[in-house]
Amino acid sequence: MPKPKPLKRCPWAEGHELLARYHDAEWGVPVHDDRQWFEKIILDGAQAGLSWLTILKKREAYREAFRNFDQASGVINDHLVTCHRYETVRVLGSKTR
Repeated sequence: MPKPKPLKRCPWAEGHELLARYHDAEWGVPVHDDRQWFEKIILDGAQAGLSWLTILKKREAYREAFRNFDQASGVINDHLVTCHRYETVRVLGSKTR
């Protein structure tokens, strides 16, 4: 039986477990679920000016603020997410329906 090839990663995904896991499980994988799309859009928007690692480290805070990105839950929490030791972003929610 041939030995499986080791997984090749993009250089940006090396050096931190969160980046490696994101690369291996999510990067380039098509998204068809509305909740996953909503999460992706919010996290991509939050990334402006920040590293992707910073966003991945704060992902659980974003999930809490956006009620796990469930748009059907109605009102989204008004929540503070600390993205950097000098920067706190207020994530403002709104009624989705």
